[in-house]
Amino acid sequence: MLRDLYVADKGYKAYIEGAYLLQLLEARVEKAAKETPPGGNGQARTAPFLVDTMTAPQWLGMIQAQKQNANIPYYMNWNGRRLAINGRLYVYDDGKAGSAAPKDEWNDGVPPTYRELARQVVQLKLNEIKNSQKFSQKLRVMFEKGQADDVTASYGGMLPTLAGAMFLAEPRRNWRAWPINWMLVDFAESLTPYGSKADKHFTWDKILWHPEALNVDSGAENPSVTARVLIKKPQTGPIDGAGNMGVIDYAGGLHRVGGKMPASPTGGGAQGGVAVTANLNYIQQKEVSILVRWLAARNNGWTPMRAGDPRKVGIPALAFHPSDVYGRMKGDAKPILEKIRDDIDARVTTFAKMIG
Repeated sequence: MLRDLYVADKGYKAYIEGAYLLQLLEARVEKAAKETPPGGNGQARTAPFLVDTMTAPQWLGMIQAQKQNANIPYYMNWNGRRLAINGRLYVYDDGKAGSAAPKDEWNDGVPPTYRELARQVVQLKLNEIKNSQKFSQKLRVMFEKGQADDVTASYGGMLPTLAGAMFLAEPRRNWRAWPINWMLVDFAESLTPYGSKADKHFTWDKILWHPEALNVDSGAENPSVTARVLIKKPQTGPIDGAGNMGVIDYAGGLHRVGGKMPASPTGGGAQGGVAVTANLNYIQQKEVSILVRWLAARNNGWTPMRAGDPRKVGIPALAFHPSDVYGRMKGDAKPILEKIRDDIDARVTTFAKMIG
């Protein structure tokens, strides 16, 4: 995974460490989550939040409002549907907006896990690059142009539930998930390449789950049949619920790796919600990898770096600041860090595509 960002801009050069960037990202999201959302209070089907009219900061304000009483369900009218989220932070389609009768939870009661969503994605051929791009565009339009049209005709009704999981449930656990997940949408829509040969792309199956673990169901009668299958490329990741790291070479261990989306693995939301320090856990490292890649895509001449990449002598490194996230914004570093802050603010406060 990527860990740091090398910047070279207007004569100034520096290595900016991922922990500092993540610290700054969280501070900017929290700052933006101050606006009051329009509509009802969302605590009853008859008083839903009116999501179609919301700006990005108002959406964050809605999340903040829900955090105040997190153990009850909330309802939102959005694109012709009534979206709901329960106290366990499962998001589901609750029926048509304005309807008195609730609808069964998404997929006839099957919890909308990211593995299940990824399976739906593959069935809809959204693992193909161009289809994945169109899906990203459709998702963005839902936010930018909230409308009365019933969107369940698109993608089997899966789209509102997925959008709610990524941009409602996950930010309720961890504020950073809001901009990080929008960065992933940017990558998928812009066909941003990655990998040592720049020949891979962020398609929705990879964003949501590891492709080699789509059929590993821990709830199956005999999960060991699929869990013991060797994977093509062993992964370094958590090998237990305590977050201890090691080599994962069987499909049964990939649920702790999940997809490109940091929150997707088992326990991903909880681990991401842990306070940022200089020592990042696995989920936070995944967040840094996306953030660094996105900032580089926004700014020509900036280079993502892996943990083992050598640094040139004499170039400063801007590290995690334990007491003041803005304490690095001074001297020669100030213009660069202000540019990063402004890029982050733009990603936090708009639904628009920002790269490519």
